[in-house]
Amino acid sequence: MAQEKDRWEIATFVVETVAAVGVIFSVIYLAIQVGGTTSALRAQTHDNVLNQGTQQFMMTMNNPGFSALINKGKNDPGGLSDAEWSRFTDYLIVINNTWEYVYYLDQDAATPPEIWVGINAYYSDLAKNKPGLKRFWREYSYIYAEPFRSYADQFFSAEVLAPG
Repeated sequence: MAQEKDRWEIATFVVETVAAVGVIFSVIYLAIQVGGTTSALRAQTHDNVLNQGTQQFMMTMNNPGFSALINKGKNDPGGLSDAEWSRFTDYLIVINNTWEYVYYLDQDAATPPEIWVGINAYYSDLAKNKPGLKRFWREYSYIYAEPFRSYADQFFSAEVLAPG
């Protein structure tokens, strides 16, 4: 009887050990899968960011008249008609939405920091140095939520740098 009890205890120990090893291998496998998924998501996010940026440039590259409007709006917003200002602000909503999107991606560590550094440099330079963007922000910053609005405010409230 004692011998049979010992065999059952040994068998139970072996089964529990095999089960524990199986759980360990399952956890390792899942960790590898999650790592692969994270890399794929980062790649997709990077692609999304590039597509949004490309969309902005394509709007101006494919339409010389619109490109002239954008340049005038950036540098001399007072020289725009009401209809031109409306069109320009629609364009700026697209631009600032991209900046906001990448800001939150960076906050969530969902994209490599190098992407944020370059994109932020571009948009913050526009915010600091283009009178038309400053006017837009004064009139429309309310459409952006915190904390992005406060983050962007620091650039839009900076004095315009003199060229050169």
